[in-house]
Amino acid sequence: NMNEYTNVQIVICSGEKEEIQKIDNIYFWYEYQNSLRKLVDTVGQYFLTVNTIKNVLIDLEPKEIERNEFIPIIETEFYIQVNPIEKIEVGERVDLSYRTIPSNIDIPNLQVRSLNPEIAIYEDKKIIGLKKGVALFEFFKNQENIPFQKMRIEVIQLNYIQKLEIAIEEKIMGIGHSQSINLKYLPIDAEDVDDIKWHFSSNAIEVSDGKIIAKSQGVCTISVQSKLCHADVTIEVKPQISKIILPKSSVKCDMGDKVDLTYEIEPNEVYNNQIEWKTSNSKVAIVDKDETGNHYIRTCGIGTCEIQAVAHEGTASSICHVEVESTLYKKENKNNLLGISVIFGILPIILRVFNISILICISSILVSICLGLISYKKVKRGFIWVLIAILIGCISIFY
Repeated sequence: NMNEYTNVQIVICSGEKEEIQKIDNIYFWYEYQNSLRKLVDTVGQYFLTVNTIKNVLIDLEPKEIERNEFIPIIETEFYIQVNPIEKIEVGERVDLSYRTIPSNIDIPNLQVRSLNPEIAIYEDKKIIGLKKGVALFEFFKNQENIPFQKMRIEVIQLNYIQKLEIAIEEKIMGIGHSQSINLKYLPIDAEDVDDIKWHFSSNAIEVSDGKIIAKSQGVCTISVQSKLCHADVTIEVKPQISKIILPKSSVKCDMGDKVDLTYEIEPNEVYNNQIEWKTSNSKVAIVDKDETGNHYIRTCGIGTCEIQAVAHEGTASSICHVEVESTLYKKENKNNLLGISVIFGILPIILRVFNISILICISSILVSICLGLISYKKVKRGFIWVLIAILIGCISIFY
């Protein structure tokens, strides 16, 4: 339908065969072996005034033809057109696309210039909308000074999110803990709320029904992205106590003793390092704190019990067996008992001198025997003196 056009643009391209193709309002002539004359003959079939043009074209060089504007001719080995972009949104990044003839050629280095850089720019082979308005772009081939194409792009401003914030209570959590998470955005009636995308850098946490649940030890960054805004927050999940190490597994002590309970935990870095102390018999021993905050076993009575350390979180625990003895069983006290036993053993001699009742003398002998038996456990050698004293006492009674 070339009769529909009064002005025709013909682009001459090199090709392997002679042919003409129509794309939009442009005719592409694939020239083979300098067939410009044949081109004019072909075009002349469709124009009434072509004879005049034909006669002129035959005698003119291509550049003269272009200057006289009889038929606009572009002398090049290829044709390139940037596909139009009518509208983009503020913050949107759009790739440029091209159409070339022949289609299999490599796109040359193109220079793109924005005449309104405050509205839209060209960066990293993308058109980027900055603010509402209209931007004009010019496209240049290689180092040419005249643009081969111009483009008008409208940048539109939709009601998108302008500010994003992830609100949480704590940035450090323990395994099994949970906390609420809220996504705040402005304006509250933004159109792209349903398009917000979430991303989690690891499986240390899980988000469900507005809550963060700490699943395993590690670090996780939560990121949210809307069309224009981005926000993120990093959460560290620390482990629970896996092991409690007490200084001793069993302790034997006397009434009134304080036994140190300086303990260690594994791993060293945990979310909650608190330990709960339990006793199987609070009448025998309990765990207390001194002025510096260190734990110790405080004896309450004679007997045995178990002191258990239990982690506040997790299943870690450790047990210490405690045996509390009377202070009478201390060696130094047993030596004293031995001496007292000897004294009570020979006391009847003195009592008999003053004619004291035989019953009192016998009682003294019995006391000597009891104290001697108590001290016998650790002071066996000294017990012979007790026996001698008892023997002397007995002789004095019956004498």
